[in-house]
Amino acid sequence: MPLKRLLIKLQSYRIEGKVLQWWIQSFLSDIAGKVYVSGAGSSWSYVTSGVPQGSVLGPVLFVCYMNDMPEVVKSMIYLYADDAKIGRQIVNDSDSCFAARFG
Repeated sequence: MPLKRLLIKLQSYRIEGKVLQWWIQSFLSDIAGKVYVSGAGSSWSYVTSGVPQGSVLGPVLFVCYMNDMPEVVKSMIYLYADDAKIGRQIVNDSDSCFAARFG
């Protein structure tokens, strides 16, 4: 999740001032990571979205970011901790994103 968008949403929940700037923004700033595939690692690079996995604050920030998603998405949606699952019943070809793209 892009950091600026998350910070704007947190302000809409009236999380402001030192808590927003010093605690949350500094928690999410200057995070670097690398990716491993088949034992080979990439070089370190700064992470521009998401929250650190395994953190206590990560799931809370995810819920704040995704909280309005059920109002926007017109499919079944389940939010839990740091995960979202979206499902949709396919009755005919027009219900399928695949059919819309490749049909």
